[in-house]
Amino acid sequence: PAFSDEATAGMRASDGVVLVIDAVEGVMMQTEKMIQMALLEKLPIVLVINKMDRLILELKLPQADAYYKLVHTIEEVNNVIFQNWTGQVGSPPRLSPDLGNVCFA
Repeated sequence: PAFSDEATAGMRASDGVVLVIDAVEGVMMQTEKMIQMALLEKLPIVLVINKMDRLILELKLPQADAYYKLVHTIEEVNNVIFQNWTGQVGSPPRLSPDLGNVCFA
């Protein structure tokens, strides 16, 4: 079975989604599909930005640039959520460290 089929089945049996995104790679096509499925199932999303060490060790980004890369990744996820929030009641969920639904690993 394909990953997306297994993920969909798992979402139907869960109370929420933990979306893990690589800090360097950012939002990929498969990430967008998982967000779409989570919204379709009306599941809350928690974002985990993973492999943060790669920003400094591999890309050798200064602290400020690493920060802006993380902000960009979170906004990219929020944009995908906003674009796929069609026909649903209320405003789309927003992911932010301030709201407690984004963490870093």
